[in-house]
Amino acid sequence: MLNKIKKNVLKNRSKIRNNFDNLPIVSVTRSNKNLVAQLFDIITKKVIYTNSTSKLKSGTKIEKSSQLGTEFADYLLKSKIKKIIFNRNGRIYHGRVKAFAEGLRSNKIDI
Repeated sequence: MLNKIKKNVLKNRSKIRNNFDNLPIVSVTRSNKNLVAQLFDIITKKVIYTNSTSKLKSGTKIEKSSQLGTEFADYLLKSKIKKIIFNRNGRIYHGRVKAFAEGLRSNKIDI
């Protein structure tokens, strides 16, 4: 299992290193209770925006993650960002991570 996670991390890092278009990076961190998403600017190497499911009140974990994705996409569209690199930090594209990504895609954000 550990080798599979390392393999996923290395594959994703290669996408970030080969980011020749200087696209912003959306990084997702998952805990047992919450999902935290951060928007990084690759040029200045600073966090631009952060949001979490801890601020949301009702729903299951997957529903909260999907709602977080749509809120995050609204912020991206206000900032005129339509294309991003999605960093899942070695997590499998499944469950809450997938719900967040689908929330972004539902608002026309290209991953």
